[in-house]
Amino acid sequence: MNILQALILGIIQGITEFLPISSTAHLIIIPYLLRWPLSNEQVILFHIFIQWGTLIALVVFFHSDLLDLCRAFINSIKSRRPFQNEKSRLCWLILISLPPAVIAYFLLINKVESIFSNPLITAFFLFGTAFLLIIAEVIGKRIHTIEALTWKNAIILGFFQAISILPGISRAGSCISGGMIQDLNRKDAARFSFLIGIPLLLISGINNIIDLINIQNLSQYLPSLLIGFIAAGLVGYFVLQWLLSYLSHHSLLPFAFYCILLGVFVIGNGLFISHPSLETTQTAKSQTINMTYPSSLRWVIPIASKCNATNSVLTLRFSFDSNNSSSAEAVAITYQPDVKPNISPYLLGHENFVIAVNSANPVSSLTLDQVSEIFMDTYKTWGDFSKSCNQCVSFTDATSFAEKDLTTWVYPPTSMEQAILQNIIIKENFLSVNAVVAPDPQALLEAIRFNPAAIGILPEHWLDKTIKSINIRDAGKNDLLFPILANVPSNLLETVKPLLLCIEHSIES
Repeated sequence: MNILQALILGIIQGITEFLPISSTAHLIIIPYLLRWPLSNEQVILFHIFIQWGTLIALVVFFHSDLLDLCRAFINSIKSRRPFQNEKSRLCWLILISLPPAVIAYFLLINKVESIFSNPLITAFFLFGTAFLLIIAEVIGKRIHTIEALTWKNAIILGFFQAISILPGISRAGSCISGGMIQDLNRKDAARFSFLIGIPLLLISGINNIIDLINIQNLSQYLPSLLIGFIAAGLVGYFVLQWLLSYLSHHSLLPFAFYCILLGVFVIGNGLFISHPSLETTQTAKSQTINMTYPSSLRWVIPIASKCNATNSVLTLRFSFDSNNSSSAEAVAITYQPDVKPNISPYLLGHENFVIAVNSANPVSSLTLDQVSEIFMDTYKTWGDFSKSCNQCVSFTDATSFAEKDLTTWVYPPTSMEQAILQNIIIKENFLSVNAVVAPDPQALLEAIRFNPAAIGILPEHWLDKTIKSINIRDAGKNDLLFPILANVPSNLLETVKPLLLCIEHSIES
């Protein structure tokens, strides 16, 4: 999401959060109509963040009312008389209205988020908002003020707020309609709906902050999120001021007609106009993709699984494949591009390979030539090596470590890891006849962990506290840095691209 898109969506959020036309629906529908290539994850993340902007606008607008309500609430607890005056009574009615909405939020929010990927379903729910607004205008007598509300009215309004969790059902529209159906006048119905919305928005906002913190690639979104946040807050404040003035003398019917027209337009657009992004999503949901990986890149699979769970568009099957063969249904995670026809390499990030030894190994640094000499069996023991490079080794117990046989570990000749070792570090095809073959990085890790005299090459993600990497003094920063690629059949690239983008952001963050 770029800055301009964030600004536009922030303004739309500010306009639609308080008008009875559903802000969530507009945040889903506008990118759909404009054909912005935004992932489901981006839309949800953006909506979560900029809701804080409109919440702050709401708190600022009603700040004097909120201060009075807080004081009245505290005094009512002290006096044990919850309905002693209008302010304390109103505060308790707000609290009474909360349970239905809070329960619905925590029970349904994960299920509802899956609807974010389908603008047509969201557009259909706009008809529900229109229906509520029309019913409110037809049967509401509009004869009561907020002071006439009872605890039963508050509970009913809580249920009206609960149904607004569905994308397309406006929270403001649902609550205002609920108040008017119970004969509140339009302005007081709107005022009470906004007041009962503050606690729910605060609860959902705090809950979502936890999710935001856990997003690995959050930093890349922050500039856009901040622009949307500011735009939503500023625009929302003035829209709220205008709406309360408008409702003193005007009907809700124009908003109902707007929801009907927008719903018809979006559904018609989806039914009669080809929309690539929707077609891609629908096709993806019906597909099962096999993702293959070598042992070195096993750590990428939890990232892929998490990304797919967030986007919820594919059924992924993971399988180990030392040869990384790509088929018509397979996406191969690898270090090297697949040269087969109709296979597109997609860069996911980079992996740093390191020369690894046991943490007890006294070697501090090497040159590339010294590494090559070690792997070509030039030295029998670590003591022999130390004689050629005194500054490389700092023995603390010369009698124990210096006499240990220098044990080199390599990978099978056909493996990508061995090809990396061979091409970058060992300039010749000759390796120590005494080298021990590790079938994969896990086995090599265990070998080095067990034997302080062992040395090998490991992907950096496999290091732990028992293993250390040796500094290569003359190596460039990219000498041991290798691309991580997804070899994707060309016909699947558009389908899996949102997933690949998420994996890329997670790896590089």
